[in-house]
Amino acid sequence: MNIEVFKTDVTSKVTANIIVSEIVKILPNAVVNFDLEDCDHILRVEAHDICKDTIVKLLHQLDVEFEILE
Repeated sequence: MNIEVFKTDVTSKVTANIIVSEIVKILPNAVVNFDLEDCDHILRVEAHDICKDTIVKLLHQLDVEFEILE
């Protein structure tokens, strides 16, 4: 299982749900969630085959400011 973690500017549950839905369309077997309580508004994506570039492209398309956390 691979995990990618992103610091985001997302503060709305509605926006977070839209982003999660879009990622799940691309990665149907992924576990995707936001921690909006965290000061960094963490987006976590867990899946066997994660294409980080695809997630980055999607976040850009959705106009989300983010930073990949290592």
